[in-house]
Amino acid sequence: RAEFATLRAFVLGTLRHGAARFWMPVTLDRATYGIRMVQIVAGSFTAAGINNAQVRVTMSLTVYPPSWVPPVPVVVGLGSTVTGTAPAGATVELRVGATLIVGTANAGGAWSIALPYMEGGTYIVQARIGDGPWSLPQSLTLAAPIYAEQTLALFARMTVQPTGAVKLLMDTLVRAVVGAGVWPKLDMLHLIAAHDAQAARLNWIADQYNLTAVNSPVFTAFRGYTGNGTSSYLNTGAAPAALASTGKLRQNSAHICAWTLTSVPSGQVVMGARTGTASFFDIFPRESGLTRYRPNAPLGYDPTKFATPRDKGFFLGSRNGTAIDGYMDGVLVGSITHASAAPTAHAVHILAQNADGAAF
Repeated sequence: RAEFATLRAFVLGTLRHGAARFWMPVTLDRATYGIRMVQIVAGSFTAAGINNAQVRVTMSLTVYPPSWVPPVPVVVGLGSTVTGTAPAGATVELRVGATLIVGTANAGGAWSIALPYMEGGTYIVQARIGDGPWSLPQSLTLAAPIYAEQTLALFARMTVQPTGAVKLLMDTLVRAVVGAGVWPKLDMLHLIAAHDAQAARLNWIADQYNLTAVNSPVFTAFRGYTGNGTSSYLNTGAAPAALASTGKLRQNSAHICAWTLTSVPSGQVVMGARTGTASFFDIFPRESGLTRYRPNAPLGYDPTKFATPRDKGFFLGSRNGTAIDGYMDGVLVGSITHASAAPTAHAVHILAQNADGAAF
């Protein structure tokens, strides 16, 4: 059979008289294969000349009964997700080409392992439990690369497709956010430094709250949009009050973040919205070297300020109850206690603040 054109024997150990025992696929009925423990009893080796380029190995094997073989997983389904059976609770190691992935059989003895990103092509698939023998090899052909379902949905919304290298970067990020359990907690995630202006305005989480460019902010591929800090900006169309009612954000559980590649001029916000002086949802850097983080906060200028080392980078403000934490480039720069305010009903702007319905 074609899949056994190359056989791999898995050495279990060397036993008496120097004979080696192996795990390997064998057939006793000339029709079906199974994994068995075998031991070489005798053998011979012959090699033909260069023109013939032929090597023949003849071996006599002792084939031990199936009871000598530890449990071996069975691969049942092949695709972007590989499924199979194994003893309940068993840790299954799956090998797809050179890629190793681990899963666990459920109480019913079924296991399912979603493949990571893989290029299109043909791969040999095997599974095993612990350091036991690998299952019989099976062939999996992928007509196209494997992406996460969230990544595929995002690609489908792009009018200009990114290159394969960019798709891989995007898929890697999506899988990391999903794997960390963060994806279902987000209302919006905009990666503005995209390959194309339309792609830059998409909300990765869902086909809503896609950005609208107002008064022609300038787009630069793989850098993002540049506004003028007041009248040229991006509108998310998402008001914290509405999100608190129908989305994930809540008055006492919210965060806001943005990554700027250039310095934020003094007196300008990175992003935000507000209702008078009663409710703010914004990031306001560069006030005498301080940054104000106000996720659902009343005016309270001083309590919400944190010392930040730079005027550009990754700014994040997170509220949990009455606590607000401020971060700069992933480093905690301060924590305060500051009671929340009812979320503003005005949509959040990026590159400006929506002050009672007017860009500021």
